[in-house]
Amino acid sequence: MSQVIADAIADQILEQNLPAGARLANEAQMVEQYGAGRSSVREALRLLEADGLVEIRPGLGGGAVVGQPDVNRVARRLTILLRLSGASFTEVVDARKTIEPSLARHAAAAATDEQIAEITASVERLAGMSQSNEAFIEENARFHSLIADASGNAVLTTFWRAISAIVDGHEVGVRYDERARAAVVAAHRAVAEAVAAREPALAAEAMSAHVSAVDRYLEKHYPDLVDKPIRIIAPN
Repeated sequence: MSQVIADAIADQILEQNLPAGARLANEAQMVEQYGAGRSSVREALRLLEADGLVEIRPGLGGGAVVGQPDVNRVARRLTILLRLSGASFTEVVDARKTIEPSLARHAAAAATDEQIAEITASVERLAGMSQSNEAFIEENARFHSLIADASGNAVLTTFWRAISAIVDGHEVGVRYDERARAAVVAAHRAVAEAVAAREPALAAEAMSAHVSAVDRYLEKHYPDLVDKPIRIIAPN
């Protein structure tokens, strides 16, 4: 019964396109609406809360409101599933090598002028960094996020965000030496120029070369990492 109620509430949220923060019916109203006991309603709300679709606010004036699911939840569940299936870090990187060139191809066709300007600015910020490995990795990730957003493909972008959270360089202790940083900057510039030129095939080719080079770097400098089981993403 709790699953039936959870599905009904989810359908209501999605069909009515309710925004995050919108207040839902209170517990008593849901009990009457669904003809179920309070325990079933509470369990239904807990199920939806675990998915991020509902947020339970405590205290006076609290109650159930529409939540804002985030990609970290997707990534966490994906890591659990992949860990149980025996997937390795290398296999996740291989999936990234398939998805990211496609994102770059879509970005070259769909990016707005503003998005292209942001992508180009990211390249220049990365080129200007010298010492901080953490800042370099953060800007590196931002560039890839900008490409994903510019693709206009919500499905590919969601999968990419989940996968990128799994292979986050900072989280697994990856560091880039000066030569590797220069190579990353050059690769990003090649992708950005192809996107700006509206050349989908060239953008995909440049991104494919980039992620393949990163894969080789990991294999050479972090051989103990690539064959390890993937880590479980911690909840927010």
